[in-house]
Amino acid sequence: MKVYSISSPEQMERAADLVKWERDRKKVIDFIERWKRESRDGQQENVTLEVGRNAIIFYIHPEGKKTQLATLYVIPAREFAREELTEI
Repeated sequence: MKVYSISSPEQMERAADLVKWERDRKKVIDFIERWKRESRDGQQENVTLEVGRNAIIFYIHPEGKKTQLATLYVIPAREFAREELTEI
């Protein structure tokens, strides 16, 4: 499995186009809006895309807890990660 960093709301918006389930898409859109509001205050979110047999976006809380935000289509997510994201 490879893990990539999603470092901006704009990258997250591009990833939202690859979300598999509509309920997950809503969570991602809400998260992006919150991230944009908080980024004005200098807040940086820790968001990762893990790609293996599945492609999943996780939010990592400041205390280290991981929350799954969305499942993506695997093949487009691999291409997106390879082209736009940094592997960590």
